[in-house]
Amino acid sequence: MLVLQALNGLFLEQTEFLVKDLLSWMRFCGLGPGDAVPDANTLWDFREALIAADALDALFARLDRAISEAGYLPMSGQIMDATLVAAPRQRNTEDEKARIKAGETAKEIWKDEPFKARQKDVDARWTVKFSKARPAEDGQKQQIDIANEDFSRAGIINLPITFAILILAFGALLAAAVPLALAFAAIIVAMGALAIISQTFALEQSYSQIVLLMGLASGIDYSLFVISRYRSERRAGRSKEEALQVASGTSGKAIVFAGATTVFAVAGLFLVNDQVFASLGLAAMVVVIFAVILSMTLLPALIAMLGDNVNRLSIPFIGRGGGEGGGVWGRIVDLVMARPLIPAVVTVVALLAMTY
Repeated sequence: MLVLQALNGLFLEQTEFLVKDLLSWMRFCGLGPGDAVPDANTLWDFREALIAADALDALFARLDRAISEAGYLPMSGQIMDATLVAAPRQRNTEDEKARIKAGETAKEIWKDEPFKARQKDVDARWTVKFSKARPAEDGQKQQIDIANEDFSRAGIINLPITFAILILAFGALLAAAVPLALAFAAIIVAMGALAIISQTFALEQSYSQIVLLMGLASGIDYSLFVISRYRSERRAGRSKEEALQVASGTSGKAIVFAGATTVFAVAGLFLVNDQVFASLGLAAMVVVIFAVILSMTLLPALIAMLGDNVNRLSIPFIGRGGGEGGGVWGRIVDLVMARPLIPAVVTVVALLAMTY
């Protein structure tokens, strides 16, 4: 089952489902229709035990030798059936997909192309793999991979919205670009580190989208602390060096504690014995750690290089508050502090309402 998972790039849950669903995959694993199929958690524990014993690569190498000695050459990107015959993946047309959904068999759809019909697993109930979710005949939803598509869409939508919010916050294009630069730097470094980690710790493929979203969130958040404090100190009359020292010294402590809190909170995902949650948790922890490190090193260096140029390309009438404690946010804070009990009660009631 681990071989089938590796060759087809599947989640462990998908591997479990497909072995149960495809008779050819079941036979490949030496199982019969009445045999129990190991679940995803069992596969996870077995694979981790192989990795800990440094036996996973040896197991795959042994299988490759056995298959090669039998005269076959399995390659990534090919589907292996019960007889170890490589069948190239097919790209079905919209008409073919519609006929599959209607319940027609491979022999009925490709009756004029028997060679193509033979490459389809006619024993499979689920012939359109990883498409849109729809209930199976027993009412259970099929296990599919839609997380990557949703995460990718979220990343594309978030970038322009995030940049627009930063422009509104700072009122200058260059100041808005610095947090994004730091966030992308943290993302790139984290992806490199996770690529190394993945050589010894199995990671699910959706971890890259979590790195993108968490990297943007933490990198931008931590940058806002430092840049806002730096600009505030400059307006108060401090020199560039003094303003940067104060910003790094005060906001830097807040960043370290905020990052540590996030890392410890996300570490709770490891308590769930699930490979997907463990992969997402590790990815989030790594990118947050690098966001903290770069906020304490790269960000002060960028601000020192830019100096007051961080306010270049300013946009009129945007981000022009009334200075320290002024502007719309200052007035909101004054209202809240004047009668703190009212907003506290409203907030608690709203949070309780959202739990139902």
